[in-house]
Amino acid sequence: MPTKVSTFAVTPTGVGSPDYTQQVSYIPKANNVILTEATIAALATSPVADSITLNIARKYLGGTMKVAAVYDAAAVLGVRIHVFSSIDGVVWDTVDYDTWDAPFTAGAAIVKSQPYDTLPAYIRVQVENRDPARPVTLVSVTVTSGA
Repeated sequence: MPTKVSTFAVTPTGVGSPDYTQQVSYIPKANNVILTEATIAALATSPVADSITLNIARKYLGGTMKVAAVYDAAAVLGVRIHVFSSIDGVVWDTVDYDTWDAPFTAGAAIVKSQPYDTLPAYIRVQVENRDPARPVTLVSVTVTSGA
């Protein structure tokens, strides 16, 4: 389904010229699934190539990243989310933009949302299963972004 984009002119204050206008596009909030993994083995990390690169384009827009996963009943550790950023979608930072741990309860399905005031122009993720012996299943990462 195509994204609805509304374009309108605004006149910024303090620009100096009374006839100066700027075109601004507003893209409604959208849920973007950027990673799904049926299973991540013990002590494994999802390949970065499995993550869809999300073009936020306007980095001043905030958003929420949500991870969902199902832990094995015998698991002792949960997942860690690694967020990578890029200004052009080609050259990627070699250090995480952000890293955070999802909540952990053995045998449970979890959902954790992480809010961001701003997001870089392009992002992608990896999910690391920190459990030494048990896989994590039904892993997904969704990003909701917009004004």
